[in-house]
Parts: sequence; C-alpha cells; structure tokens
Amino acid sequence: TRYILNIPFPQFQALRSLYTPDIETSPVVTSLRQFLANIQGTGKQPVIYALCRRGVDSKIVTRVLRNQVMLEFPVFNITGGYVAWSEQVDDSFPVY
Repeated sequence: TRYILNIPFPQFQALRSLYTPDIETSPVVTSLRQFLANIQGTGKQPVIYALCRRGVDSKIVTRVLRNQVMLEFPVFNITGGYVAWSEQVDDSFPVY
C-alpha cells in the first residue's frame, strides 16, 4: 500500500529559515507528523520518498526533512524527479 501526501514546495522553502522549535510547530510539519502517525497506526513503518519534476526541489525537501525536521523514518530523494522516473522506470508515468 502506498500513501501519498502532497506538500507544495514553497511550504518546505519556508521551513529552511526556521529554527528547530519553530519548525516543530509549523503547519507543514504538524500535517506531516499526523500523516505519518496514521500510517504507523496501520502497523506499517513509513519510508518517505520526495519527488518533484526534475529532482532538484525534492533534494532540498529531503535535506530539510533529514536535517531540520529530524524524522525518525528513512527519507529518500528520487534522483532526476518524475521525468527520470518516466524515462527509466515507468514510461506510462505522466510527465507534464
């Protein structure tokens, strides 16, 4: 089962300038932690994959989640984004 949460990149950009106490109370982190708690409630261990068009913004998101939000789950960037995913893994994956 896959669970998907779409958080727009500008919300993560805003986190980059916050200190740890402020990050923990930010709406985006609160939503993310609630989402992950719901997944854990199913008995599954969350693994987070950040995905964007070319992999640049998702690399930033991955760094923010690892270094500032400090989630207790593995966080990975999809290198090359969904463009590379469509070219290398699944050519039916929509690219816009």
